[in-house]
Amino acid sequence: MINSRSASSAPAGYRFPREVIAVAVRWYLRYGLSYRDVEELLAERGITVDHVTVYRWVQTFTPELMDAARPARHPTGDRWFVDETYVKVAGRCTYLYRAIDQHGQVIDVLVSARRDGAAARALVTRALRFGPAPVEATTDRASVHPRVLDDLVPAARHLLEQHTNNVVEADHGPLKAPLRPMRGVKTISSLPTTSAGHAFVQNLRRGQPRTHHRRARPGPRPCRLHRARTRSLIADVARRASSALRPDRSTQQCHRIYYSLAGERVVELWAALRDVAAAHFAELDRLARAYLGDRDQLETLDRAELAKRLRAGDVVVLDVRPEAEYTAGHIRGALSVPICELSKRLREVPKNGRVVAYCRGPYCVDADDAVRTLRKRGYRAARLEDGFPEWERAGLPVATGNESAARADR
Repeated sequence: MINSRSASSAPAGYRFPREVIAVAVRWYLRYGLSYRDVEELLAERGITVDHVTVYRWVQTFTPELMDAARPARHPTGDRWFVDETYVKVAGRCTYLYRAIDQHGQVIDVLVSARRDGAAARALVTRALRFGPAPVEATTDRASVHPRVLDDLVPAARHLLEQHTNNVVEADHGPLKAPLRPMRGVKTISSLPTTSAGHAFVQNLRRGQPRTHHRRARPGPRPCRLHRARTRSLIADVARRASSALRPDRSTQQCHRIYYSLAGERVVELWAALRDVAAAHFAELDRLARAYLGDRDQLETLDRAELAKRLRAGDVVVLDVRPEAEYTAGHIRGALSVPICELSKRLREVPKNGRVVAYCRGPYCVDADDAVRTLRKRGYRAARLEDGFPEWERAGLPVATGNESAARADR
Protein backbone atom coordinates (compact mmCIF):
# COMPACT_ATOMS: atom_id res chain seq x y z
CA MET A 1 0.00 0.00 0.00
CA ILE A 2 3.01 2.28 0.41
CA ASN A 3 4.16 3.44 -3.00
CA SER A 4 7.07 1.30 -4.15
CA ARG A 5 8.21 -0.46 -7.30
CA SER A 6 8.55 -3.89 -5.70
CA ALA A 7 7.24 -5.63 -2.62
CA SER A 8 10.64 -5.70 -0.90
CA SER A 9 12.13 -2.38 -1.93
CA ALA A 10 12.13 0.70 0.25
CA PRO A 11 9.98 3.71 -0.58
CA ALA A 12 11.85 6.55 -2.23
CA GLY A 13 13.98 8.36 0.33
CA TYR A 14 13.80 5.55 2.92
CA ARG A 15 16.21 2.68 3.55
CA PHE A 16 13.82 0.27 5.27
CA PRO A 17 11.51 -2.01 3.23
CA ARG A 18 7.85 -1.08 2.97
CA GLU A 19 6.85 -4.16 4.99
CA VAL A 20 8.85 -2.98 8.00
CA ILE A 21 7.39 0.51 7.79
CA ALA A 22 3.81 -0.80 7.40
CA VAL A 23 4.16 -3.13 10.39
CA ALA A 24 5.62 -0.41 12.58
CA VAL A 25 2.86 2.04 11.67
CA ARG A 26 0.19 -0.57 12.26
CA TRP A 27 1.61 -1.54 15.68
CA TYR A 28 1.59 2.07 16.79
CA LEU A 29 -1.96 2.77 15.59
CA ARG A 30 -3.47 -0.54 16.67
CA TYR A 31 -1.97 -1.10 20.12
CA GLY A 32 -1.31 1.16 23.08
CA LEU A 33 2.40 1.55 22.33
CA SER A 34 4.73 4.50 22.51
CA TYR A 35 7.26 5.18 19.78
CA ARG A 36 9.96 3.75 22.06
CA ASP A 37 7.90 0.57 22.51
CA VAL A 38 7.77 0.13 18.73
CA GLU A 39 11.52 0.76 18.57
CA GLU A 40 12.09 -1.99 21.14
CA LEU A 41 9.83 -4.49 19.38
CA LEU A 42 11.64 -3.93 16.09
CA ALA A 43 15.03 -4.29 17.84
CA GLU A 44 13.93 -7.71 19.17
CA ARG A 45 13.42 -8.72 15.54
CA GLY A 46 16.84 -7.52 14.47
CA ILE A 47 15.77 -4.15 13.05
CA THR A 48 17.56 -1.17 14.52
CA VAL A 49 15.54 2.02 14.15
CA ASP A 50 15.22 5.15 16.27
CA HIS A 51 11.87 6.08 17.84
CA VAL A 52 11.99 9.46 16.10
CA THR A 53 12.07 7.59 12.80
CA VAL A 54 8.97 5.63 13.84
CA TYR A 55 7.25 8.94 14.58
CA ARG A 56 8.11 10.21 11.08
CA TRP A 57 6.82 6.97 9.54
CA VAL A 58 3.49 7.34 11.33
CA GLN A 59 3.07 10.95 10.26
CA THR A 60 4.10 10.28 6.66
CA PHE A 61 2.55 6.92 5.80
CA THR A 62 -0.68 6.89 7.80
CA PRO A 63 -2.40 9.12 5.19
CA GLU A 64 -1.14 6.79 2.43
CA LEU A 65 -2.57 3.74 4.17
CA MET A 66 -5.91 5.53 4.56
CA ASP A 67 -5.97 6.65 0.93
CA ALA A 68 -5.22 3.10 -0.24
CA ALA A 69 -8.18 1.72 1.75
CA ARG A 70 -10.59 4.53 0.87
CA PRO A 71 -11.99 2.92 -2.35
CA ALA A 72 -12.93 -0.17 -0.33
CA ARG A 73 -14.72 1.81 2.33
CA HIS A 74 -18.37 1.04 2.96
CA PRO A 75 -20.94 3.76 2.30
CA THR A 76 -21.67 5.76 5.39
CA GLY A 77 -24.87 4.93 7.27
CA ASP A 78 -27.92 7.17 7.31
CA ARG A 79 -27.82 7.72 11.09
CA TRP A 80 -24.97 9.83 12.42
CA PHE A 81 -23.73 10.40 15.94
CA VAL A 82 -21.66 13.56 16.39
CA ASP A 83 -19.79 14.51 19.53
CA GLU A 84 -16.60 16.16 20.72
CA THR A 85 -14.08 15.15 23.36
CA TYR A 86 -10.89 16.73 24.62
CA VAL A 87 -7.29 15.55 24.43
CA LYS A 88 -4.42 17.10 26.36
CA VAL A 89 -1.77 18.46 24.01
CA ALA A 90 1.32 19.65 25.87
CA GLY A 91 -0.86 20.13 28.95
CA ARG A 92 -3.58 22.14 27.19
CA CYS A 93 -7.05 20.92 26.21
CA THR A 94 -7.58 20.44 22.49
CA TYR A 95 -10.96 19.39 21.16
CA LEU A 96 -11.46 16.38 18.93
CA TYR A 97 -14.73 16.29 16.95
CA ARG A 98 -15.82 12.83 15.77
CA ALA A 99 -18.72 11.49 13.70
CA ILE A 100 -19.71 7.81 13.50
CA ASP A 101 -22.67 6.03 11.91
CA GLN A 102 -25.05 3.42 13.32
CA HIS A 103 -22.71 0.60 12.22
CA GLY A 104 -19.83 1.96 14.30
CA GLN A 105 -17.88 3.20 11.28
CA VAL A 106 -15.91 6.35 12.05
CA ILE A 107 -16.90 8.80 9.33
CA ASP A 108 -14.42 11.58 10.08
CA VAL A 109 -12.45 13.27 12.86
CA LEU A 110 -11.45 16.90 13.24
CA VAL A 111 -8.98 18.55 15.62
CA SER A 112 -9.76 22.07 16.83
CA ALA A 113 -8.15 24.30 19.40
CA ARG A 114 -11.58 25.75 20.20
CA ARG A 115 -15.02 24.28 20.84
CA ASP A 116 -17.24 26.41 18.63
CA GLY A 117 -19.64 26.43 15.72
CA ALA A 118 -16.88 26.75 13.11
CA ALA A 119 -15.35 23.42 14.20
CA ALA A 120 -18.73 21.65 14.22
CA ARG A 121 -19.54 23.03 10.76
CA ALA A 122 -16.16 21.93 9.39
CA LEU A 123 -16.67 18.37 10.69
CA VAL A 124 -20.13 17.97 9.16
CA THR A 125 -18.97 19.51 5.87
CA ARG A 126 -16.06 17.07 5.63
CA ALA A 127 -18.20 14.10 6.66
CA LEU A 128 -20.70 14.82 3.87
CA ARG A 129 -17.94 14.16 1.32
CA PHE A 130 -17.88 10.46 2.22
CA GLY A 131 -21.49 9.64 1.37
CA PRO A 132 -25.10 10.81 1.29
CA ALA A 133 -26.55 13.14 3.86
CA PRO A 134 -27.89 11.48 7.01
CA VAL A 135 -31.57 10.90 7.69
CA GLU A 136 -31.02 11.27 11.42
CA ALA A 137 -28.30 13.05 13.40
CA THR A 138 -27.76 12.67 17.14
CA THR A 139 -25.72 15.21 19.10
CA ASP A 140 -25.37 16.52 22.62
CA ARG A 141 -27.18 19.64 23.78
CA ALA A 142 -24.51 22.10 22.64
CA SER A 143 -26.22 25.13 21.15
CA VAL A 144 -24.11 25.15 17.97
CA HIS A 145 -25.32 21.79 16.64
CA PRO A 146 -28.93 22.72 15.74
CA ARG A 147 -27.78 25.72 13.69
CA VAL A 148 -25.10 23.72 11.86
CA LEU A 149 -27.40 20.80 11.05
CA ASP A 150 -30.24 23.07 9.93
CA ASP A 151 -27.86 24.77 7.48
CA LEU A 152 -26.04 21.71 6.11
CA VAL A 153 -28.57 18.85 6.43
CA PRO A 154 -31.98 20.53 6.85
CA ALA A 155 -33.92 17.35 6.03
CA ALA A 156 -32.28 15.29 8.77
CA ARG A 157 -34.04 14.60 12.03
CA HIS A 158 -32.06 16.00 14.94
CA LEU A 159 -32.10 14.08 18.26
CA LEU A 160 -31.04 15.73 21.51
CA GLU A 161 -32.59 13.41 24.10
CA GLN A 162 -30.57 12.22 27.05
CA HIS A 163 -28.52 9.04 26.55
CA THR A 164 -29.17 8.90 22.77
CA ASN A 165 -25.59 10.01 22.10
CA ASN A 166 -24.03 7.32 24.30
CA VAL A 167 -22.93 5.43 21.18
CA VAL A 168 -20.32 7.99 20.14
CA GLU A 169 -19.43 8.97 23.71
CA ALA A 170 -18.52 5.36 24.47
CA ASP A 171 -16.59 5.24 21.20
CA HIS A 172 -14.16 7.89 22.47
CA GLY A 173 -12.60 5.23 24.73
CA PRO A 174 -10.77 3.23 22.01
CA LEU A 175 -9.15 6.50 20.88
CA LYS A 176 -8.12 7.78 24.31
CA ALA A 177 -6.91 4.46 25.73
CA PRO A 178 -3.76 4.21 23.51
CA LEU A 179 -2.79 7.79 24.41
CA ARG A 180 -2.05 6.89 28.04
CA PRO A 181 1.01 4.71 27.43
CA MET A 182 2.11 7.18 24.76
CA ARG A 183 2.31 9.84 27.52
CA GLY A 184 -0.10 12.06 25.67
CA VAL A 185 0.43 14.21 22.60
CA LYS A 186 3.19 16.81 22.54
CA THR A 187 2.29 18.86 19.46
CA ILE A 188 -1.08 19.68 17.94
CA SER A 189 0.33 19.21 14.43
CA SER A 190 0.69 15.45 14.98
CA LEU A 191 -2.77 14.92 16.53
CA PRO A 192 -4.84 15.05 13.29
CA THR A 193 -2.79 12.28 11.68
CA THR A 194 -2.71 10.16 14.84
CA SER A 195 -6.44 10.47 15.55
CA ALA A 196 -7.36 9.78 11.92
CA GLY A 197 -5.03 6.77 11.92
CA HIS A 198 -6.65 5.36 15.06
CA ALA A 199 -10.08 5.76 13.43
CA PHE A 200 -8.82 3.99 10.30
CA VAL A 201 -7.52 1.01 12.28
CA GLN A 202 -10.73 0.93 14.31
CA ASN A 203 -12.73 0.64 11.08
CA LEU A 204 -10.41 -2.14 9.93
CA ARG A 205 -11.01 -4.11 13.12
CA ARG A 206 -14.76 -3.78 12.67
CA GLY A 207 -14.57 -5.02 9.09
CA GLN A 208 -15.55 -1.74 7.49
CA PRO A 209 -13.40 -1.74 4.31
CA ARG A 210 -14.76 -4.38 1.98
CA THR A 211 -12.63 -6.72 -0.10
CA HIS A 212 -12.80 -6.41 -3.89
CA HIS A 213 -12.59 -9.49 -6.12
CA ARG A 214 -11.49 -9.47 -9.73
CA ARG A 215 -13.96 -12.21 -10.64
CA ALA A 216 -17.53 -12.15 -9.50
CA ARG A 217 -18.62 -15.08 -7.39
CA PRO A 218 -21.45 -17.19 -8.77
CA GLY A 219 -24.90 -16.59 -7.36
CA PRO A 220 -26.48 -13.47 -5.95
CA ARG A 221 -24.22 -10.88 -4.34
CA PRO A 222 -25.42 -8.29 -1.82
CA CYS A 223 -25.14 -4.72 -3.00
CA ARG A 224 -24.53 -2.45 -0.03
CA LEU A 225 -24.83 0.70 -2.09
CA HIS A 226 -28.27 -0.19 -3.46
CA ARG A 227 -29.39 -1.26 -0.01
CA ALA A 228 -28.25 2.04 1.46
CA ARG A 229 -30.02 3.96 -1.31
CA THR A 230 -33.21 1.96 -0.75
CA ARG A 231 -33.15 2.73 2.97
CA SER A 232 -32.52 6.39 2.20
CA LEU A 233 -35.50 6.36 -0.18
CA ILE A 234 -37.75 4.82 2.48
CA ALA A 235 -36.52 7.35 5.01
CA ASP A 236 -37.20 10.17 2.55
CA VAL A 237 -40.76 8.91 2.08
CA ALA A 238 -41.17 8.80 5.86
CA ARG A 239 -39.93 12.39 6.13
CA ARG A 240 -42.39 13.53 3.49
CA ALA A 241 -45.17 11.68 5.29
CA SER A 242 -44.23 13.38 8.55
CA SER A 243 -44.50 16.72 6.77
CA ALA A 244 -48.21 15.95 6.30
CA LEU A 245 -48.65 16.62 10.03
CA ARG A 246 -50.51 19.86 10.52
CA PRO A 247 -48.89 21.82 13.36
CA ASP A 248 -51.35 24.65 12.77
CA ARG A 249 -54.07 22.33 14.05
CA SER A 250 -52.18 20.87 17.00
CA THR A 251 -53.42 20.68 20.59
CA GLN A 252 -51.60 20.12 23.85
CA GLN A 253 -53.00 17.90 26.58
CA CYS A 254 -51.35 16.03 29.43
CA HIS A 255 -47.90 17.43 28.59
CA ARG A 256 -48.19 16.01 25.05
CA ILE A 257 -48.79 17.67 21.69
CA TYR A 258 -51.29 16.04 19.31
CA TYR A 259 -51.15 16.75 15.57
CA SER A 260 -53.92 16.20 13.06
CA LEU A 261 -53.17 14.55 9.73
CA ALA A 262 -53.81 16.21 6.39
CA GLY A 263 -56.30 13.60 5.18
CA GLU A 264 -57.42 9.97 5.03
CA ARG A 265 -54.83 9.10 2.38
CA VAL A 266 -52.09 10.27 4.73
CA VAL A 267 -53.44 7.93 7.42
CA GLU A 268 -53.26 5.01 4.98
CA LEU A 269 -49.71 5.90 3.95
CA TRP A 270 -48.62 6.28 7.57
CA ALA A 271 -50.07 2.87 8.47
CA ALA A 272 -48.45 1.21 5.43
CA LEU A 273 -45.03 2.61 6.32
CA ARG A 274 -45.45 1.44 9.90
CA ASP A 275 -46.40 -2.09 8.79
CA VAL A 276 -43.44 -2.29 6.38
CA ALA A 277 -41.05 -1.16 9.10
CA ALA A 278 -42.47 -3.67 11.58
CA ALA A 279 -42.05 -6.50 9.06
CA HIS A 280 -38.54 -5.72 7.83
CA PHE A 281 -36.67 -3.73 10.49
CA ALA A 282 -35.90 -5.59 13.70
CA GLU A 283 -34.69 -2.35 15.25
CA LEU A 284 -38.26 -1.08 15.41
CA ASP A 285 -39.14 -3.64 18.09
CA ARG A 286 -36.15 -2.54 20.19
CA LEU A 287 -37.10 1.12 19.87
CA ALA A 288 -40.72 0.34 20.74
CA ARG A 289 -39.65 -1.50 23.87
CA ALA A 290 -37.37 1.35 24.89
CA TYR A 291 -40.18 3.88 24.46
CA LEU A 292 -43.22 1.89 25.61
CA GLY A 293 -41.56 -0.21 28.30
CA ASP A 294 -42.35 -3.85 29.05
CA ARG A 295 -45.65 -4.76 27.37
CA ASP A 296 -45.46 -8.52 27.91
CA GLN A 297 -47.67 -8.30 31.01
CA LEU A 298 -50.39 -6.33 29.19
CA GLU A 299 -53.27 -8.39 27.81
CA THR A 300 -54.33 -7.55 24.25
CA LEU A 301 -57.47 -8.22 22.22
CA ASP A 302 -57.64 -8.24 18.44
CA ARG A 303 -60.39 -6.51 16.47
CA ALA A 304 -62.44 -9.65 15.83
CA GLU A 305 -62.49 -10.64 19.51
CA LEU A 306 -63.47 -7.13 20.62
CA ALA A 307 -66.27 -6.94 18.02
CA LYS A 308 -67.60 -10.28 19.26
CA ARG A 309 -67.57 -9.13 22.90
CA LEU A 310 -69.26 -5.85 21.97
CA ARG A 311 -72.10 -7.74 20.31
CA ALA A 312 -72.42 -9.89 23.42
CA GLY A 313 -72.43 -6.79 25.64
CA ASP A 314 -69.90 -8.14 28.16
CA VAL A 315 -67.17 -5.52 27.72
CA VAL A 316 -66.67 -1.81 28.41
CA VAL A 317 -64.61 0.02 25.79
CA LEU A 318 -62.69 3.15 26.73
CA ASP A 319 -61.49 5.67 24.14
CA VAL A 320 -58.53 7.37 25.85
CA ARG A 321 -57.83 9.83 23.03
CA PRO A 322 -58.62 13.54 23.43
CA GLU A 323 -62.32 14.34 23.26
CA ALA A 324 -62.03 16.08 19.89
CA GLU A 325 -60.72 12.88 18.29
CA TYR A 326 -63.47 10.86 19.96
CA THR A 327 -66.12 13.21 18.58
CA ALA A 328 -64.67 12.97 15.06
CA GLY A 329 -64.95 9.18 15.10
CA HIS A 330 -64.82 6.28 17.56
CA ILE A 331 -65.74 2.66 18.08
CA ARG A 332 -69.50 2.44 18.45
CA GLY A 333 -70.43 2.09 22.10
CA ALA A 334 -67.09 3.33 23.48
CA LEU A 335 -66.85 5.74 26.40
CA SER A 336 -64.72 8.87 26.05
CA VAL A 337 -62.26 9.05 28.97
CA PRO A 338 -59.07 10.92 27.92
CA ILE A 339 -55.97 9.48 29.51
CA CYS A 340 -55.28 12.66 31.51
CA GLU A 341 -58.76 12.41 33.09
CA LEU A 342 -58.82 8.67 33.72
CA SER A 343 -57.73 8.72 37.37
CA LYS A 344 -60.41 11.29 38.25
CA ARG A 345 -63.22 9.54 36.33
CA LEU A 346 -62.73 5.94 37.39
CA ARG A 347 -66.13 5.98 39.07
CA GLU A 348 -67.73 6.16 35.62
CA VAL A 349 -66.12 2.86 34.60
CA PRO A 350 -68.06 -0.26 35.67
CA LYS A 351 -65.94 -2.64 37.68
CA ASN A 352 -67.92 -5.85 37.22
CA GLY A 353 -66.70 -6.71 33.72
CA ARG A 354 -63.84 -6.61 31.25
CA VAL A 355 -62.50 -3.17 30.24
CA VAL A 356 -60.70 -2.61 26.93
CA ALA A 357 -58.81 0.62 26.21
CA TYR A 358 -57.75 1.84 22.77
CA CYS A 359 -56.21 4.91 21.16
CA ARG A 360 -54.55 5.54 17.78
CA GLY A 361 -52.57 2.42 16.93
CA PRO A 362 -50.31 -0.38 18.14
CA TYR A 363 -47.58 2.01 19.30
CA CYS A 364 -49.81 4.53 21.07
CA VAL A 365 -48.63 4.84 24.65
CA ASP A 366 -51.96 6.15 25.99
CA ALA A 367 -53.67 2.74 25.84
CA ASP A 368 -50.78 1.13 27.71
CA ASP A 369 -50.91 3.79 30.42
CA ALA A 370 -54.67 3.35 30.74
CA VAL A 371 -54.40 -0.43 31.19
CA ARG A 372 -51.70 -0.08 33.84
CA THR A 373 -53.78 2.51 35.72
CA LEU A 374 -56.92 0.35 35.60
CA ARG A 375 -55.08 -2.75 36.78
CA LYS A 376 -53.67 -0.91 39.76
CA ARG A 377 -57.26 -0.02 40.74
CA GLY A 378 -58.42 -3.63 40.48
CA TYR A 379 -60.00 -3.64 37.00
CA ARG A 380 -59.73 -6.53 34.53
CA ALA A 381 -58.22 -4.41 31.78
CA ALA A 382 -56.78 -5.11 28.34
CA ARG A 383 -55.78 -3.01 25.33
CA LEU A 384 -56.91 -3.23 21.73
CA GLU A 385 -54.15 -4.73 19.62
CA ASP A 386 -54.11 -1.79 17.21
CA GLY A 387 -56.25 1.36 17.20
CA PHE A 388 -59.24 3.22 15.83
CA PRO A 389 -57.82 3.83 12.30
CA GLU A 390 -57.37 0.07 11.79
CA TRP A 391 -60.83 -0.62 13.24
CA GLU A 392 -62.42 1.87 10.83
CA ARG A 393 -60.54 0.55 7.78
CA ALA A 394 -61.70 -2.98 8.63
CA GLY A 395 -65.30 -1.84 8.18
CA LEU A 396 -66.30 -2.44 11.82
CA PRO A 397 -69.03 -0.33 13.51
CA VAL A 398 -68.02 3.29 14.20
CA ALA A 399 -69.88 6.36 15.35
CA THR A 400 -69.39 10.12 15.47
CA GLY A 401 -70.41 12.74 17.97
CA ASN A 402 -70.29 12.53 21.75
CA GLU A 403 -72.08 9.34 22.75
CA SER A 404 -70.76 9.64 26.31
CA ALA A 405 -72.50 13.00 26.81
CA ALA A 406 -75.73 11.67 25.27
CA ARG A 407 -75.73 8.75 27.73
CA ALA A 408 -75.16 11.11 30.65
CA ASP A 409 -78.13 13.25 29.57
CA ARG A 410 -80.38 10.19 29.45
